[in-house]
Amino acid sequence: MEKVKQSEAQVTGEIASLQSKYGLVLFRNQRQIGKINGSWTATGFMNGASDLIGYQRSTGRFVAVEVKATGKKPTKEQQAFIDALNMNGCIALWADSAAMFIDKIERVLI
Repeated sequence: MEKVKQSEAQVTGEIASLQSKYGLVLFRNQRQIGKINGSWTATGFMNGASDLIGYQRSTGRFVAVEVKATGKKPTKEQQAFIDALNMNGCIALWADSAAMFIDKIERVLI
């Protein structure tokens, strides 16, 4: 059966609604560059950082989730960020649907 096509915003909303079920606290990370008081300023984490960042309540482990529209995959920078976090004891993954998020997070939290 083919996946229902969803935008990144739709997938983000579904994942955000699941966070408490898995003991996660996640925040939207938005990378933007704009003028504040006349000066150019960057907000959010570095380029490649995941869309949702936060922590696991029970352990305090850092958590990052790169959210994609259905059928899309992370860029090389995004995958490098995920890989670096996983190599250092964090929980990091990407998902293009709530079902993919559930599958991956349940494997990590077992």
